[in-house]
Amino acid sequence: MSLEKRQERKSREKETRKKEILDSSITVFSKYGFVKTSMELVANEAALAVGTLYRYYKSKEELFVSIVFEAISTMHIGLERITEKDISSEKKLKHIWDYYYQFHQDNPMYYQAMLFLHDPSFAKAFSEPAHKSVVEFMAKNFKLSARIIQDGIDDNSFERNNPYEVSDFIWSTFVGLVNLIETRKQFGTGKHDMGKVHKAMWPKVKRAIIKVS
Repeated sequence: MSLEKRQERKSREKETRKKEILDSSITVFSKYGFVKTSMELVANEAALAVGTLYRYYKSKEELFVSIVFEAISTMHIGLERITEKDISSEKKLKHIWDYYYQFHQDNPMYYQAMLFLHDPSFAKAFSEPAHKSVVEFMAKNFKLSARIIQDGIDDNSFERNNPYEVSDFIWSTFVGLVNLIETRKQFGTGKHDMGKVHKAMWPKVKRAIIKVS
């Protein structure tokens, strides 16, 4: 085997191992939360020696930053698929609302990682280049949803509002809904079936955006 092929194989093996570690860290973060998670717990989940783990990631903060990037990338792919659909602006809007719910259901750790970005105490975990990349990628995601809103405004389906503000409204409404359901679960009060509440909220979100003829 040539030197070039050996290097390519080693590179592939390294990326595979990093992905396995990342998957294991998601399991541990989901179970213990950020504060209680340790590199020892991640190493144990990944069936690795702690020293081996440190060869790939320097700290749990670096692991969490990697999860953040995976989360943002996953959401970007989903939103991009919606923008490319050959359907009406109104249906695309519904797809966004449903996608946020599905993203939360399928990737709870990714969802939590994205919310963690608002915590000032976590900002130090990001290097300046990493922070810049996160900001740019998040902007791309909101740009995709804003583009759908702008298309609806242009074809006279939606009320004339700032598309970025509408995009913020949809996401923040969903986040608030999740927080409400989690609070109800903790205290055992009110309805806390996320699927039902999410579905019931759609007509209200729709009325705030769709143009009344």
